Amino acid sequence: PAWVFDLRQIALAIFTLILFGILLFIVGEGLLGDPEMFILGNGSYPWSLEWFQPRGEDMLPQPWIVSVSVWYFRLLMLCWALWLAAALLRWLRWGWTQYTTGQGWKRRPAKTPSVTD
Repeated sequence: PAWVFDLRQIALAIFTLILFGILLFIVGEGLLGDPEMFILGNGSYPWSLEWFQPRGEDMLPQPWIVSVSVWYFRLLMLCWALWLAAALLRWLRWGWTQYTTGQGWKRRPAKTPSVTD
């Protein structure tokens, strides 16, 4: 029936708006927030690392750390956000074409007037 099609179109539009809201939140957090590094243990926290001197230097493998500025993370997030914006425009154009192909909304069939004598 036509009302089922129309209900699906409305649900699709609502879900699309919800997903856009979630996406805006995620991009905003990625560009403006600080990355979570999950640093735990030995009294360390994200802005201060507490180190210790191991006693078995030759027996254990030596750890190494790659550390870069948070600006590299922000630049990477900016590139991702720009790519996402361009991709979303392409996807929205395609989605709108698919959404409105044929007809975006089905009208109820016209009722034929009943003929009475």
